[in-house]
Amino acid sequence: MNKHSPSLPSPRKRGSKAQSAEDPRLRGEDKSTQQAWVVFSGETEISWLRVLKPGFRHCFVVLFDEAHWLTIDPLANHMDAQIQPLPADFNLPLWFKNRGLEVVPAPLNRTHKKPAPVMPLTCVETVKRILGLHHRFIFTPWQLYRYLLKEHCNEDRRNEDLAHASA
Repeated sequence: MNKHSPSLPSPRKRGSKAQSAEDPRLRGEDKSTQQAWVVFSGETEISWLRVLKPGFRHCFVVLFDEAHWLTIDPLANHMDAQIQPLPADFNLPLWFKNRGLEVVPAPLNRTHKKPAPVMPLTCVETVKRILGLHHRFIFTPWQLYRYLLKEHCNEDRRNEDLAHASA
């Protein structure tokens, strides 16, 4: 990860199922669903981003496919996409929340037929593209956070999704 998010816990030994020819994902037979969370951070090294709401100056995505945790962190100088060496039963969204970051479950929309609107590449725009969110007037992490809370989850569902992230 980077300076905006805490270092992840040490890797734990996992089986080699992902590399196995018997893995249904490699044969295109995987019917599992992906889950997504957006993680919000107030940390930034870019001075002009300090005008944004404290606690909501950066965002990134956590994806889980029932076997692997993937983090996609759009930074100013590069895109950090990593498969995290964690067991499937590890609750990564809760781990981030316990370290003071705001974490919100987010729906994945793969039904759009039209391309997303052309927008500047920011952390928010990257997260919107990953989620399949084609909302033209969400520019800041705070706006994205408010949209996700209003449109896609209430507080009870949010806490339930965090508690059962890897169940």
